[in-house]
Parts: sequence; C-alpha cells; structure tokens
Amino acid sequence: MSSIFYTRVILNNKQRISGNANNFTIDLKQSYGLQQITHVAVESVSVPNLQYNITSANQSFRISIGGGLTQTCTIAFGQYDITTFMQAIQDQLDVLSGLAEWTVSQNAINRRIQFLNANQTFTIFHSSSTMYNEIGLTEGEDFTAVVAGANWVINAIRVPDLGGVSGAFIHSSALANSAAINARVGAISVLTYLSFADVPFGAIGSRQINDIELSKIRFSQPRNLSVVDIKVRTEDGTLLNVQGGEVQVILRAYYEM
Repeated sequence: MSSIFYTRVILNNKQRISGNANNFTIDLKQSYGLQQITHVAVESVSVPNLQYNITSANQSFRISIGGGLTQTCTIAFGQYDITTFMQAIQDQLDVLSGLAEWTVSQNAINRRIQFLNANQTFTIFHSSSTMYNEIGLTEGEDFTAVVAGANWVINAIRVPDLGGVSGAFIHSSALANSAAINARVGAISVLTYLSFADVPFGAIGSRQINDIELSKIRFSQPRNLSVVDIKVRTEDGTLLNVQGGEVQVILRAYYEM
C-alpha cells in the first residue's frame, strides 16, 4: 500500500533563471522529491502592492473646451490620493485652456467630483477616454457642462475610484494548467489569488492558506517538476507591476511511495 508524502517548494523571483519580477521561471533541478508529483497545494504567497492606481491604461479623458477641437487631458501615471488626483487634473485642464479657469473639487457630502470652468462651456467624451471610472462618470455617455451661476459645471454621478488593482493572480502553466475558469476566456492557469483589500500601497501583501485541502490542484497524470513558470497578473489578465519587488510562493508538491 502506497503512502503520500510531500516536498515543500519555495518559488521566489530572486532565484529566477529568466524573465523578470512579475513573469519568471525557476529551475528546481531534477530532485527525487519532485518526481511523479500527483498534486500540489499552495501554503502561502506574498506579493508587494506596488502598481500605481493611475497607469498608462487609465490616465486620460477626452474633452472639448468652448466648443473647440477635442483634446486629451492626460495626467502622469503614479499613485494618487483624491487631493493630488484632482489637482493634477485641474493643472492639466488649465494647460489645455491656456489660462487658470478650472476648479476640480469634491463635494463634501456625496464625495463626487465636480469640474467647473469659470469662463466657457465644455464637454467630456467617453470615446477614447480611459479615466471615466476613476473620475466617476458613466461609461458610454458624453457629459456636457450646465450653467451654474456664472460658471459651467459637470458633476460626476458616482464617487471616484482610486482603489487601483484588487489583488494579484498567480498563474503557472506548469502547476495549474486549466485549474480555474474565467468567464471571458474559459480555462486558465490560476494557481492562487492574493487580495490587496487591506494592503496599502507600498506594503507587502501576504496570504497564509490554513486549509491546504482547499488549495490542492490535482494532475490528471503524475508529472516531474523541474522548470516552473510564474506570472503575476491583475484581474484583467495584464501583468501586475511589482516594480522589481520580491514575489514568493510556497507550495507542497505531493508524491506517492
């Protein structure tokens, strides 16, 4: 009668043989404890929360000022709180206008952003705008300023979203091929997930999995583990920017004797 044993395996991007901090390959060599592996289970994972909440994917919106040509309001990518975010937008709108005629503020009660121009009307367009979610506008709709006293105003219809990415998805085709289902693309190679819900920007997110049974991934046929690939992705599948920080996954590799 055979018994099941396991070998603890540490996958750390500092020991990679190729790739970079968020997309790397580890060479585990040909060791006896990693042959004929029947299943694996994640014990823990740690990933730094270092992806900016404003990136090249969500840093701009399209606007026409005074009925003129449509221009792009683009702010530098980086990590913003609501104050620095509104100031960056206001500064760039003043640049587009050629004078300081803008005020971007937040309603003290409902927390929604207001865009105010002291001199002329303006329209914000959804087409080719990537910052709609962050500033609190509805996707698929254009917004034209309305008169408010001597000013022209657009009020966002929901609170701004500067939460950034929700967490880190650890992918590995060597360990987790077709181990999870994504409604958009079907079977994907997700090994485990780490939420950033309580992880401030700049901190290390970690997850200790206490119930190993819940994290087990069984292979249809036993396999030898030698070269293992790890990719750290966001929820939309793009690689998570960890800015060269340390990513580590500790797992158990099970075999029978």
